[in-house]
Amino acid sequence: MSSKHLSTRHGDFEIRPYRPGDEVQITVGFNRVFGRTRGIAEWRAKFGNVGLERRIMVAVDRDAKIVAHYAATDATLEIEGTRFLAGQPVDVYSIRRPDVVMSGLFAKTTDFFFEAFCGAGKIALLYGFPGDRALRFGQLRNRYKHFKPVTVWTRPAAPAPPVRRLFGNRRELGQIDMFWKRTAHLSPAANRRDHLRLQRRYFGDRSQPYKFVTHARGGLLQAWAIFRVKGDTAYIAELMWDGEDLRSLEAVTGRIQLEAALANAAGLELWSPPGTYLAAGLSSLGWKSDRHPGGASLALMGFDPAIDEAWLLDNLFYSMGDSDLV
Repeated sequence: MSSKHLSTRHGDFEIRPYRPGDEVQITVGFNRVFGRTRGIAEWRAKFGNVGLERRIMVAVDRDAKIVAHYAATDATLEIEGTRFLAGQPVDVYSIRRPDVVMSGLFAKTTDFFFEAFCGAGKIALLYGFPGDRALRFGQLRNRYKHFKPVTVWTRPAAPAPPVRRLFGNRRELGQIDMFWKRTAHLSPAANRRDHLRLQRRYFGDRSQPYKFVTHARGGLLQAWAIFRVKGDTAYIAELMWDGEDLRSLEAVTGRIQLEAALANAAGLELWSPPGTYLAAGLSSLGWKSDRHPGGASLALMGFDPAIDEAWLLDNLFYSMGDSDLV
């Protein structure tokens, strides 16, 4: 049965998939719970254009008010050349109302999301970067069986040596697809990083001021990054390198280092797992690594027996852009 026709009742509440128009209430509830002022445009940029299937489950009360919400954004996960549909739970919340809390509605909404949207041929893997509290909740629910701390890399924003023009533009996003085909083998498992993902993730919402940086030699793209400066830090959402010439990695990160200094930022920050070719390159350039200061962990929930979660935890390449925190 299509997820569009699924629904269930839990006491006085109905749990059902997203329906067009729910985004208004979802956004109001999100802002109320998280103290934000997000608008509908940002929601649409995050969850795709009208017409795309959205993997969202909501719980509504007798007055048709949305009181709980569980959703995931899609990613194409490639594991040694095989593609799977993956999802990252985002904007998950429950209204702090006595009848909602006491009924266990949020847990029931979560379970019904898994039933409707997850499994072989559907979302094969849910991944996320929960903090300590959310991780403990997931463990209590027996969902997070495979997790490990996120590794954060940092570098001061001291002025870097002058470099050639490195800023790419959106017309150059097409080169990303060729780059991915040439370098995907360097990471046994990773979310596919093609121009469609970048366009949706970083450039669909113009309120988010991301910058796109590239470095090429002889017309061949060797390294690229997407970053934004916020407060006193330049957050690098994506940093990709072909592993061939350390100077290309140095050129891209050096440009970001300079941009951070010009914006009066104190330093640079990115996420990347240890023990990879990129980690070796960053270490060679003087970057320092440590556990995430806020206690964030990479956590996996598998729903397809074809995926070995323990193996994946040790081999999955991730970036800050795989989260929704930047």
